[in-house]
Amino acid sequence: MANLPDLFDPLRAPAAPPTALAARIQASVEQSRAPGSTFAARQLIAALGVVLALVVGSWLTYSFAGRPPLRVDLFELPFLGALARLALLLLLAAWTTTLALAPGRNGLGSKVALLVSASALVAPLHAILSAVAPLRTELGLVAARELHPLGLPCGLIAVAVGLLVLGAFGFALRRAVPAAPMARAAAVGAAAGAWAGVALFLLCPSSDALHILLGHALPVGAYALLGMALLPRWLRP
Repeated sequence: MANLPDLFDPLRAPAAPPTALAARIQASVEQSRAPGSTFAARQLIAALGVVLALVVGSWLTYSFAGRPPLRVDLFELPFLGALARLALLLLLAAWTTTLALAPGRNGLGSKVALLVSASALVAPLHAILSAVAPLRTELGLVAARELHPLGLPCGLIAVAVGLLVLGAFGFALRRAVPAAPMARAAAVGAAAGAWAGVALFLLCPSSDALHILLGHALPVGAYALLGMALLPRWLRP
């Protein structure tokens, strides 16, 4: 026993890795590409994507849905009620976006629990803010009668707006997510859905629960799954 090496000697230097393993690790590090953009650049790309998506959503509403580029009763809504509802929807979108884009400590991003919570909460919170005690006006009720009861026009607009935001956020985070890419991808998708929800509030006058749930909340909620399906490989370094 006395001749055995003392493997627990704190002064004993750790054994060097095999030469072949060390060479493979070094080659892998050298081949790994750095993130494509700084955090400031990511924020700018994300902001431009949101603005472009909202403009495109407004244009689609006017050109293809045959409606005004903003909801016809926007200026007839009760001011404080509409302002509070819009502020909460914007807060939800901004919160999810911040979690999705934030570099976090040591560049590892937001905590996984926060990313998962944001991904899971966007759809139900949007549904509550949109379908519970919806804002109604006489002009909005008249205009809503011309909409498809299953919310198809709004669903298509939500798809267009959300895809543009998803693409912008994914481009901003390319090769910049070293940890938990699935959770971050889901949060990016949820953020895209949240911005689609903001657009729908500004564009659609309907207060019908079925229309809101199928044409608004369902597409908004689908983006977390879409982001998780499409983005992880794109986000990893």
